[in-house]
Amino acid sequence: MRSLFIISIALICLTSCASNVAGVSIPARQEFILGEFADKNYRADLNNRGKQQIRIAVLDKDTKEQTQGFGLAAGGKATVYISRDEEVHLVNESDREGKVRVTLNKDVEGMRYQDLNANDQ
Repeated sequence: MRSLFIISIALICLTSCASNVAGVSIPARQEFILGEFADKNYRADLNNRGKQQIRIAVLDKDTKEQTQGFGLAAGGKATVYISRDEEVHLVNESDREGKVRVTLNKDVEGMRYQDLNANDQ
């Protein structure tokens, strides 16, 4: 009975303490937008598993002005802290599919792909 209790506590901790991990494939000339509907601050750990650079742009949701940004080289890793008023754009400007492993410390709402030309319209 005692071992069942310990296993139950361990499973609860693993479930509630787990982070959200996703492998994101970003088609050529597209961007992946993360956190459009997020209503809390969060952290994103990024690991570029592709063969080309992915541009990371953190934008203010209202003004669409960039507040943070950098290029994440192939094989590169970075941690980005995002406020509730921002969203993250993972931009693949190359002609090949990109792959980024994204680990979030919280549930984040609002994820979608967008063609790079959509910003010009």
